[in-house]
Amino acid sequence: MFIVDSSGSHAVQERMSLVKGAVKGLLQAGLERHDEIVVIACRGGAGTVLVGPTPVLADVERALEYLPTGGRTPLAHSLELAATYVSDPAVVVIVTDGHANVPSRTDDPWADTLTAASSIRCPSLLVDSEDPQQSTGKPRQLADAMRAIHVRLADLDQASVLRLIQEAAV
Repeated sequence: MFIVDSSGSHAVQERMSLVKGAVKGLLQAGLERHDEIVVIACRGGAGTVLVGPTPVLADVERALEYLPTGGRTPLAHSLELAATYVSDPAVVVIVTDGHANVPSRTDDPWADTLTAASSIRCPSLLVDSEDPQQSTGKPRQLADAMRAIHVRLADLDQASVLRLIQEAAV
């Protein structure tokens, strides 16, 4: 399952193409394991399921190609939505800079995000797309709340992608 932060913080900094490339690499690795993929976009007022459970890479790639960008970051809601798809063999991969700014249950978007993250009960990988020049450390905090493996987007290459997904699934 992929949660892709496509909010304004990514679009403004023109990092969305890097994020999409990373997700496509992760998708290739996941589909080689014959998994079904769910893609959730994190932007605007709420998370949105772009692709429901499917093993069809073309459907997922098409959704990513036309992935809308900009707007706010409903990270808590996206994680809550992801939790509804978690099953025994699930692995959650989230690509985010951690800049949550849409609350879901309280007035505090970050507290809501950490609460939602702690409810994800499956192996997870967080790909940290935060600009290292303006680091807040929130992606690392989010990975800790999810009990996820944390990796920086800049450190990913195709060989490490499959290894990380395999490590997360163990």
